[in-house]
Amino acid sequence: MAHLTCIGGHGVVGANDGGTGARGYWIFRRGALVIIRYGLVRTCRGRNVWIEWLHWREVRKPCRSAEAARQLIRELIREKTRPGHGYTRLGPGVRIW
Repeated sequence: MAHLTCIGGHGVVGANDGGTGARGYWIFRRGALVIIRYGLVRTCRGRNVWIEWLHWREVRKPCRSAEAARQLIRELIREKTRPGHGYTRLGPGVRIW
């Protein structure tokens, strides 16, 4: 399960009306089915800092096997974290709420 974010006006996100952009990806699988959730996120601050979804879309990609699904997830993460895309992977245990 990988959570990726791109916050700021860099990469493919661009900027919103406030001058910064904030997008997120959640890539995971259930057996041989890869589920990709992506969309707008917001960073919230209180005692802690957390990231929450504002709006998302979901894409489901069936694969022939669980191993093929794992490979697809690796490829998607590799693609999104390349320098031109600007996404970074969140640390272990950190997720988008």
